[in-house]
Amino acid sequence: MKRSQILILTAVLVGFGFVQSASAAVTAVRTLPCEEYWPNQREQVTIEVTGDPGPITVVETPPAGWDIIGISPRTGMSFTNGILTWDFLTFDGSQTFSYQATPPEDAEGEVVFSGRIGIQPIAGMTIQSLATLKPLGIFEDHRDIVDNLQWPGIGSYDPETGEYMLYGTGDYGHVAYTKLSGDFTLKTRVTGRNSCTPEPACFGVLDELKYMSSQEIPYYSVVLNSGGFAKAMWSTGTGGNVSPWTMRNLCDGRYMIARRGNTMSMYYFDTSLQMWKQHHTTQMIFTDPVYVVLLAPSLSLGCYSTVNYSEVELLVSEDEIRTVVEQSLPDALNTHDLDQALSYFATDVVYDFTPQSPTMVGTEQVAAFFESLFQAFPDWHVTRNRVFVSGNYAVTESIVTGTQLGQWGDIPATGNSVQVPALQVWQFAGNKVQRITEYLDMASVLIQLGVMPAPQWPPFTLSFDPLIPYTPTMAPPLDAAQEIISRWNSHCLITYYEAIRPDADIFMYPLGIPTDKDAFVASFEMYFAAFPDLHADFANLIDLGDGWVLGELVFKGTNNGEFLANAPTGRYGEVRGANLWHFDEEGLATNYYVYFDNISLLTQLGLFPPASSAENWEIYR
Repeated sequence: MKRSQILILTAVLVGFGFVQSASAAVTAVRTLPCEEYWPNQREQVTIEVTGDPGPITVVETPPAGWDIIGISPRTGMSFTNGILTWDFLTFDGSQTFSYQATPPEDAEGEVVFSGRIGIQPIAGMTIQSLATLKPLGIFEDHRDIVDNLQWPGIGSYDPETGEYMLYGTGDYGHVAYTKLSGDFTLKTRVTGRNSCTPEPACFGVLDELKYMSSQEIPYYSVVLNSGGFAKAMWSTGTGGNVSPWTMRNLCDGRYMIARRGNTMSMYYFDTSLQMWKQHHTTQMIFTDPVYVVLLAPSLSLGCYSTVNYSEVELLVSEDEIRTVVEQSLPDALNTHDLDQALSYFATDVVYDFTPQSPTMVGTEQVAAFFESLFQAFPDWHVTRNRVFVSGNYAVTESIVTGTQLGQWGDIPATGNSVQVPALQVWQFAGNKVQRITEYLDMASVLIQLGVMPAPQWPPFTLSFDPLIPYTPTMAPPLDAAQEIISRWNSHCLITYYEAIRPDADIFMYPLGIPTDKDAFVASFEMYFAAFPDLHADFANLIDLGDGWVLGELVFKGTNNGEFLANAPTGRYGEVRGANLWHFDEEGLATNYYVYFDNISLLTQLGLFPPASSAENWEIYR
């Protein structure tokens, strides 16, 4: 073939895109915005090509089913059957190729981006995985909420200070969110800065997880101005609305949103009056559950914002809390679905399991605790008996059952079953459990497992006439609880006896103590003789409504008398416990339930070995 014919054929092949690469040293590197993707979230994919000048061909295959737009450059580009191809007859040594990719709503698992420059594969990131749940404090997750993502935003939470830091980039920004139904109140102090606009931060409620300027969706928000004041912005789904700015110099960055039925309201903290004042209210119809969000907006490409949310307080309806403790969480635990169970906890949850120390902090430690239980007791199950909700507190009485078929701590499998009453005090931040305090008697567990003998309690008989008439106090429930403990602290069991109804329903947790009124009151003669300075201090007192009261107490005393046939030890002990009462209209106790751990007391007295080795448990008599 003549040289002129070769040149013509080469030009034809180049023109039809058949030249893969005429440059000997050309490389391409793909950049994805982050290692994870979110369904329906658009992200920017960039391919940087460098090398010797000459003709090049770049072939890129995004994941199948993803929506591809914003392809650049358009010159020399073709997009056929989901494959992008750029043919460049001339290449000056540096070229950027990019496109925007949106995963479908049902995207799942890992996806692969593949491509080549000539015959060489495109380097850089090739695999993305579906974003996993990343709880942030009391919020379920945090993510970019974007029209166009160039760089991933960041969210962090400091459990020491309770502060949330959100860093928003790309187009629109980064949110921390949780889903709620029913009424709620969200308070926070907020400060922020934005590189492009005077409105660096906002927080609010959304019908869908889209940016709040999407006027086709209902939303209600507080928008912060860089001058330190704010306004309400909202949409009923048919267009945006805005309120005037709050008054200058009256607010120190503290704002609040409240939902009550279909009424949405915004408040600011008036520093001159030291009180919350309503700034705006409107009627809104949302579809439950809604998204409650903190947002670091960026608004446009190339902008970014940094926002600090502190003193965050999210209060939800009592019905929402009741659903978690009475249904959702027990269901997850009873199926041993730890991932689901942990989704109801704040990331820095505190689990104070009173029979053991130290207190567990964080979902990882809580998960390890339940994993050990489930391994040792494959049929572990919890049943709720009573459930009370008051504000952001819940109190539950439960029965925990299980058969020990595996190693539990230092205890080999016994094959024995346990049935253990327990009382839990739950403190919520939003619809997330922030703290759990659980009271039960570990001695009862060890006795039922057969690794510790049951104690030999002495007979409990009153030393005074049990026919003493009761005396109404007419005290309201909280006052009645304080009064009955005051009488107990005085060691005057006659007046203590008078504060309890003759037919009261009484339960004292430690295994083997009778539960009728006379024996219950008489048992304290043994405790007062063993601990002459015995008294109880309130650590917490909660009005649960309808006459019910929960008291968390610390029982303190020095063992200067015989206790369970043991000589006085002279040791001081503190045992934490919980009393659940019901008082009638006369201020008298009709229900009296006591929970505390015997092992904690015996260990402090030196009557039970601190080590939990099974061979030492026989020491306890």
